[in-house]
Amino acid sequence: MFFLEITQYIGRRLRYHRRTQDITIQELSKATGLSINFISSLERGKTNASINKVDILVKALNIYWVDILPSKEE
Repeated sequence: MFFLEITQYIGRRLRYHRRTQDITIQELSKATGLSINFISSLERGKTNASINKVDILVKALNIYWVDILPSKEE
């Protein structure tokens, strides 16, 4: 895997988990109270998010932090 900024990596992993669960950005926005624009920007690695906001998304997607963080090998 080529090097990605951590924000890009986390954003891609969040998008992957959202899509595999067939959840739209609109649905995730409604479930979390976070704006559609924020979620979209985060998934594209265009914005930094606080740990609290990422935690809201992790919980809404019913995943674990380890599911979005890079492993030692990456």
